[in-house]
Amino acid sequence: MSLEPDSAQLVWEGRLLGLTVEQWGENEREIVEHPGAVAIVAVDVEGCVALVRQLREATRKHLLELPAGTAEPGEVPLETAQRELREECGLTGGEWRELAAFWTTPGFCRERMHLFAAEGVVLCPFKGLASFEVDDVGVFFGRERLVAEMVARLTGAPLMGIVGPSGSGKSSALRAGLLAALAAGMLPGSDRWALALLRPGEHPLTALEQATAGAAPRGRLVIAVDQFEETFTACREESERAAFVDALIACARDPGRRAVVILAVRADFYGRCASYPELWRLLGANQVTVGPMRRESVPRISAQPCCCCSSACLSCSWASPTKRSLGGRRNGRSPLAASTRQAWRRSGPMVSIEAGAPSSDPASSTATASPARITPPIASPSAPA
Repeated sequence: MSLEPDSAQLVWEGRLLGLTVEQWGENEREIVEHPGAVAIVAVDVEGCVALVRQLREATRKHLLELPAGTAEPGEVPLETAQRELREECGLTGGEWRELAAFWTTPGFCRERMHLFAAEGVVLCPFKGLASFEVDDVGVFFGRERLVAEMVARLTGAPLMGIVGPSGSGKSSALRAGLLAALAAGMLPGSDRWALALLRPGEHPLTALEQATAGAAPRGRLVIAVDQFEETFTACREESERAAFVDALIACARDPGRRAVVILAVRADFYGRCASYPELWRLLGANQVTVGPMRRESVPRISAQPCCCCSSACLSCSWASPTKRSLGGRRNGRSPLAASTRQAWRRSGPMVSIEAGAPSSDPASSTATASPARITPPIASPSAPA
């Protein structure tokens, strides 16, 4: 039996679809022409899957479904999947793999669906007690004044200290604040500076050598040492500690390298730096203190991350309960960070993220994305905040 029709005629063509009438002997078949489509199972590290609430005119209903879409001309399926996830949900996946490919309705349509998994997406924009990374700059708010001060103090300085108590947000301010600002070109040419980001660990000198190994020999270099207190807590040999400090000072003093050294150190270990006179002098000359969170920043911390995560539509009433959470630790970061993340996780599908451009009329939105847990929720919706 032949696998080709006796004749075929395209009788209608629209923006996405077409209709072909084919003659198979005595039988006439109407075939819908379709360029192909994708669907994405976007999963975060906590087992939440992104779903999109779409108004489907054919059903006269809003349906909750996986992010999906039709291929554009010239796109391969993976490109289509990545574009659709970005456009519909504002998300990007860390690891992509194709799960399956199948014909959706082979009786009358040429649509072939490719199903992808995108693992490691960030559905929850709140980090909880975890530190923000450089790539989290899009959801890092509330420390704008601090970041501006750090950038200003860095101008022309060979070394700068970031000092604050445990849990004050030094690492986040360093990574998602200062380093992200430099990568964005906040200082002239800083978007082209090489970055060596490290933690001292047990062998700080080795960590420094590994972090700077790939840097160009004569270009500008930023050496950012997070949790510098590990120099005293993790490194056991004083000789190695001294060599590490000497190497940092040598980098800061090298006129050809023009490196800038940034040290984020816990306040209760700041005094230990006095054992190294040159380091102590440089730290004393240029440092920024990470103090308590300003109360006027709480609404931005509570609501703004969602508003930037695919134009999230989240009630700013979150700011009210999270303000009360500042009564925990003295600096306020930990209870606030924990409460916002817990509130998101309890909200589940009730927290919606608009797909596409934000609209002044919430009722006009046709697509929203929301996290739907595929494992049992840790806290019930009725649990106290």
